[in-house]
Order: sequence, then C-alpha cells, then structure tokens
Amino acid sequence: MHEVIWKSVYRQRAEQWWRLMRSRMRFQQGGKYFVWNYWDPAGPWDYKSDPRWKGSPGVLWTAIVPHDETLRKLFEANHKPESWGGLAITPWYCAELSKLR
Repeated sequence: MHEVIWKSVYRQRAEQWWRLMRSRMRFQQGGKYFVWNYWDPAGPWDYKSDPRWKGSPGVLWTAIVPHDETLRKLFEANHKPESWGGLAITPWYCAELSKLR
C-alpha cells in the first residue's frame, strides 16, 4: 500500500508486522535456514477464546460432526453459513446430513 498511495502509516505497519513475524523465525541446521514458527500467537486476538464454543469437547472436527448428536447440535448452534468458512463447509455439511437421513 505504501508504494501505491505513499502514506507512511502503511510502511510503518508493514515494518512492525515484519519484525513480529521475523521474531518467530528460528535458525536451523547451523544457522543456514529460517523456519517460521506459525504456532506462535500473532496478536492479542489469538489469546481470546470464542465464548460460543464454551463447553465444547475441544477441537471441533467438522468431519465427525454429522455422526455425533452432541457435536451436531453445538455446530448448528454456532455455524455461520454466510462466513468464509461457512461458504465452504455448508454445502458439504448439508450433503452429509442428507446421506444420514
């Protein structure tokens, strides 16, 4: 963005993001290669848990949702078909449910 509209705020943000991402890289094989540790949180948003999933059994694997009544209820109560993830998973989920019924 900085190179397109020449606002310094975009350059500053890019530099801050680069410093943060670089701090997650580790030297491997005698300092020859960098490997980004993508499990490190990127910001405060990665520490917040979603209250909609309180009481869930943990990671909700969509592949097993159609086969477990409890997971299905939890999934349907919190699923947003209009979201980016929902656009991909909703048709599959509906097809799986139709196979079971």
